[in-house]
Amino acid sequence: MIESVRQVQGARILPMEKNIAQGIHELKKHGKAKEIKFISITPQELKEDSDTGYKILPVEMKIESTHEQLAVFLGSLDDFDKGLVKVVSFNIVPDEADPTKSLTDLAVHMYFSGKANAE
Repeated sequence: MIESVRQVQGARILPMEKNIAQGIHELKKHGKAKEIKFISITPQELKEDSDTGYKILPVEMKIESTHEQLAVFLGSLDDFDKGLVKVVSFNIVPDEADPTKSLTDLAVHMYFSGKANAE
């Protein structure tokens, strides 16, 4: 019985399409907790995945971080309980002003639901 409760509590819930702004805010908050400096966050046009019926929000970001901070951030994207973020592409270049840091162009897909049981 305890195992089944853990499975329900640990289940990932996709946020509703109406909560896009909150989803982006959570992504930014998550990154800041991993010491990521967001230079820009640019949401693209929302599209629907015809296979699943879920909504996909492409988001392009430019971030500044050390390689370690970037690795921690990218590795932690799977930790979202209320959402799904998929890395689509990234390009890392050294920061000419600070050789200890890198600038990364990062593209992700955030998934949202229009289903009644999502939050």
